[in-house]
Amino acid sequence: MEKTETYLEYLKSPEAQAVFRLSQAVTDSLREYLRTCGFVEFLPPVVSSVTDPGLRGAERLPVSLYETRAYVMSSMVFHKQVLATAFSRIYSFSPNVRLEPARNADSGRHLVEFCQLDLEEAGASLDDSMRLAEDMIVATVSSVLDRCRPFLDALDRDLSVPKVPFQRITYDDALREAAKYDLEIRYGDELPQTLEAQISREAGGFLWVTDYPKSCRSFYYRQSEDGGSVRSMDLLYPEGFGEAISGGEREYRPDVITKRILEAGLDPAEFREFLAMADTGLRPTSGFGIGIERLVRYIAGESEIARVRPFPKTPGRITM
Repeated sequence: MEKTETYLEYLKSPEAQAVFRLSQAVTDSLREYLRTCGFVEFLPPVVSSVTDPGLRGAERLPVSLYETRAYVMSSMVFHKQVLATAFSRIYSFSPNVRLEPARNADSGRHLVEFCQLDLEEAGASLDDSMRLAEDMIVATVSSVLDRCRPFLDALDRDLSVPKVPFQRITYDDALREAAKYDLEIRYGDELPQTLEAQISREAGGFLWVTDYPKSCRSFYYRQSEDGGSVRSMDLLYPEGFGEAISGGEREYRPDVITKRILEAGLDPAEFREFLAMADTGLRPTSGFGIGIERLVRYIAGESEIARVRPFPKTPGRITM
């Protein structure tokens, strides 16, 4: 928004009218696609005794319920493993809160409060999840182009259906790219946002990054046969829009989960309810999460993610 513009004035503007109608079309299209694939939608938890601790620099929001420590959901990764064990193919539009560091305030792609499409599939592999994500994005963009061309025109957005399969590189490939830009990244560190933006611009299309070292991924990802990497992937948007998807195969064996928790320097007691579920028999699953606001931002071609979220909360700034 312009500094002289009130939020209500922005909501009434032609830009916002187009953006939020595109947002509705995106969620409608995602639901339609997943329904045809046999996925079951669940209402998501909002507060839980356990949520994702691996938040790439962000912090969880603790709350107290009946004098018991809990968290506002930052991701329903544990819950969807359980649901997929029972229902095979599941998804939720999950509200999340992540206390992003203030340094992300001007990134254009970080929100404190956001919605994530979380899906999980029993018996699926990493490659299965990647193909599903590609087909889902193609179907969504195609649907938006068919139904919402006037809104895209109002935003002067030139959008086309992406070609599949998407390009793939490994984490090691990304480090080699970093060296071209004199970015010093130690092996095992998260890839910085500046590098993700740069390689996504150069790729000319959607780009997968795979084979992440286990030191920069959460404990719930299944370890690869080499022992040093995990069965995990990130998808980067074209044009420098950054990360779209993060996901992979989940560890489901309780003894291995406990070992990985300890290796990460975490307390297994914090995850006791999830470990109890694993003790009763989780199935092997794979899945991912895709931020709805980031997807809408890409489709609309918006520079600031705050413009595609109603009443946005950006790092360090809380509003209505």
